[in-house]
Amino acid sequence: MNSLNRALLKKLSDDPVRFCNQIGFLSQYPADSVEYAGESFFFRGKSDYLWIFFAVREKKDLYKLKKKLTVKDRNFASVPVHFLNELELPGASSAFIAGQYFLPRDVNIYRKNDFADTLHVGDASYVYAAVKQNAWYSLDYLVERITMGPSVCVRDEKGDPIAWTGTHDDGAMGFLYVRQEYRGKGLAKKISRILAGRIRSVRKVPFVQIEPGNTASIHLSKSMGFRYMHDVCWIDKDM
Repeated sequence: MNSLNRALLKKLSDDPVRFCNQIGFLSQYPADSVEYAGESFFFRGKSDYLWIFFAVREKKDLYKLKKKLTVKDRNFASVPVHFLNELELPGASSAFIAGQYFLPRDVNIYRKNDFADTLHVGDASYVYAAVKQNAWYSLDYLVERITMGPSVCVRDEKGDPIAWTGTHDDGAMGFLYVRQEYRGKGLAKKISRILAGRIRSVRKVPFVQIEPGNTASIHLSKSMGFRYMHDVCWIDKDM
């Protein structure tokens, strides 16, 4: 980890829930540059694309941060929707919006008999083939996330994945999938619970981002004790 990442993570460490996205990204990918306004800032960093993440402590800093953006800044990650009016970001009208939910520290998710495997790079093609029709991400991104982040996988008697989940580049839990013939058995909740535990084991905050219409995932998350934070959006002009 470079010195800039360490410095930014130190600045964010006092509020790990509020800045869970920024902490998640900086823990895995190097920040290329940073711009400050008071105690607030945004940084640029590359995973599948070159993203900008805002870490805003006071809303009045948004105007100053906006002035530091350039025409090359095209992709914005996990921006709280209530910042959009002040930021006037290009492409905001076509942003992907999701509700963000986090798991409070006092919620006990431990289950004595919760055991599962992890995904391996060799599983990537199999996993991607199952979801690619509806996937917004590439096979390369999936391989990267299996390599860099925690994951959970349940396998059948042949060793093929039947249920899996992992984390995205900002640390959000995602990729949740259960093969059709194994649904209704509680596997989605089980692997989500195990993944949240693995995230906690490295002193991170488990969180998810769910589209408003995905009522099944919202119900699952709330049943585990996740609480709604706010809506966030992703603006990606390079996709």
